[in-house]
Amino acid sequence: MKYLLLVLTVAAFVAAGCNQNKAPEQTELNQAQPRSLESVQPYTPRYRGADEVAPAPDAPKPQPVLPKYINYTVQRGDTFWSIAQRTLGQGNRWKEIEQANPGVTASSLKAGQVVKIPSR
Repeated sequence: MKYLLLVLTVAAFVAAGCNQNKAPEQTELNQAQPRSLESVQPYTPRYRGADEVAPAPDAPKPQPVLPKYINYTVQRGDTFWSIAQRTLGQGNRWKEIEQANPGVTASSLKAGQVVKIPSR
């Protein structure tokens, strides 16, 4: 019985709310008058005059040219592998150092000798 009374009460409130015939409130937007096309101004950019041309973008700066080789002074105990590990980051690139220095072999490396190291 309680549930029936509750359902009937809710139905009565819903029905009463649906029967209200109120018109929506008028706002300033709804009351605004349409403008004629003559009163509309054409778009003009604010950052420059209409007769000015936009500046050309900056040309890209050329990248600095890296030298093909850098000089390395051989230290006591150095090998092509250790030089490649220290200067190129990978010891297995020792062949590049050997090719850049014709006439220099692993057995002929001496402390104080200057060898060319290819650029990374």
